[in-house]
Amino acid sequence: MPRFVKYASVAGKQIPIYLASEVQHAGYKRVVDAIDSTILNNTVDKVKSALENNKLLSASQASSTSSVTITSMPHPSDMDPNEHSSVLMRDSQGGEVAKGHVTSDESKQQSAV
Repeated sequence: MPRFVKYASVAGKQIPIYLASEVQHAGYKRVVDAIDSTILNNTVDKVKSALENNKLLSASQASSTSSVTITSMPHPSDMDPNEHSSVLMRDSQGGEVAKGHVTSDESKQQSAV
């Protein structure tokens, strides 16, 4: 069950940001309380900022999004060497709107797909 962490103002509405407690593609369960609070708070703030400053979602994606779930803490990967957290945007029916990366360095932020 994802844990609510904060709201972001997007497209004239308050969208909840959650932290995933389980990541299905990787098959592990996250012990949310074991995440360093500074890392967690910084990650949530970067996600909120990317959403509210229109750096992550297109206007269409923003209008369709009802929730955002952070699925990973900051890390680099083979597909994206920039340190980033992964996020998943869903609509009101639970369908996927977009997936994206929120970079630790805001100048390297790209739009979700």
